[in-house]
Amino acid sequence: MKKVILSITLFAAGLFATSTAIQAADAINSNLVAISVQQDDGFTDVKLEELPEAVQAAINALAGEYDVKTLKYHAEKQVTKVEATKKADQSSEVLYLDAEGKQTTWEEVPEQEVKEEVQEPSAEMSSVSQDDGFADITFEELNEKVQAAVRTVSETYELNALQYNAEKQLTKVVATNKEDKSSKTFYFNSEGEETTLDSVPAETETQQEIEDTPLH
Repeated sequence: MKKVILSITLFAAGLFATSTAIQAADAINSNLVAISVQQDDGFTDVKLEELPEAVQAAINALAGEYDVKTLKYHAEKQVTKVEATKKADQSSEVLYLDAEGKQTTWEEVPEQEVKEEVQEPSAEMSSVSQDDGFADITFEELNEKVQAAVRTVSETYELNALQYNAEKQLTKVVATNKEDKSSKTFYFNSEGEETTLDSVPAETETQQEIEDTPLH
């Protein structure tokens, strides 16, 4: 009888040990999945000296109030992620700094990314708009006045396409309102002033009139 009881006890102990091992393995796997998900956000480890001077200065300024734990960098969005502990109450915080060392949020899109969206309009939109004399153009190819006008539009609109009509010297901006999602097309002349498609710069009109004037 004692042998039977002992066998049952050992069998139960074996089941408990096996169950504990399975639970531990599941916990490890869960942690690995969580870590892999966290590392898929595009950030990679970076050293302080590898960051731009403006970002280094911002991080050094944080040292007075925070204990910096880790530094990570997102190359595509040019954002530095700072994981730190506040010295006053030991609370953990995650701070994001842009390329200029200014604090930002992860949801905000840097200006460079807005430019990329403008440079890569959809194929359907390009095929329609290129028939009216407009051709795709990059943000950097515009003059400063038009660039400033486009930046102003991007504050309230999502930019979908950026194109230029060399003959009329007009820049065409196709955008979607961030609030009501309505679409709108803007036209800017070479001075960055909003105009209409039918408007033709005075210089172009004068040139056409001279070309059309018969010579005697």
